Amino acid sequence: MKRQTWIYVAVCTLALTMFGCPEDKDEPEASCTTCENNQNVDKPGVKGAYVSGHLGNYGDCPGDGYGGAGISSEGRPAGDFAPCEEGTECTYYPMNCDDAQVTLRLTNSGQATALGMQVIKIELFDADGNSKAVLPLIEVTDTATNATFDGAVEVGTPRTLRVDFLGPESPHDLLSSSDADVDSRFYSHPGKIEVTFSAENHADVVVLTGELYPVPSVDT
Repeated sequence: MKRQTWIYVAVCTLALTMFGCPEDKDEPEASCTTCENNQNVDKPGVKGAYVSGHLGNYGDCPGDGYGGAGISSEGRPAGDFAPCEEGTECTYYPMNCDDAQVTLRLTNSGQATALGMQVIKIELFDADGNSKAVLPLIEVTDTATNATFDGAVEVGTPRTLRVDFLGPESPHDLLSSSDADVDSRFYSHPGKIEVTFSAENHADVVVLTGELYPVPSVDT
């Protein structure tokens, strides 16, 4: 009797190994730990890398940068990004008026396309790693097509993106590391930008840039 029981257990174990878990007709919702562990679910695996960037320059358009004219993380009113209104004649073009931007590369080394990726946070840090502001997003563009980023990152096909955002009106004041630096108006203080992407089928992807500086002013 004991021998028969042992043979029965051995046969069941072999069948489970070869054919997987038997279906339980009485409990269709029943799961099998062995089957779940062997299940191969395709998932994306996205990583981001910093390419280049700057903090902009608002010397010829005071009030248009972050912190200027009461502008906060909500950004500027619609239509205020262009130096001249569409359909009007511009007699003066402000040369020192550039929004901030960073170029990033997203690479997917997983087994499925990442979907619905979008920028949900742009945070500015000073050289000491202190958070100074959350800056408003303007647009995310695919540099290969100049089209708005559609949120998809396919396996093996990197996407290089330009993230335009509202830079600090006065990066010197915002990024100064000491009171003594406040009086040195011609000294540029670096900052770093941390861009966070969310996705429909992937955890948040965070990309930290290198040191960024304002765009140098051009004398007119």
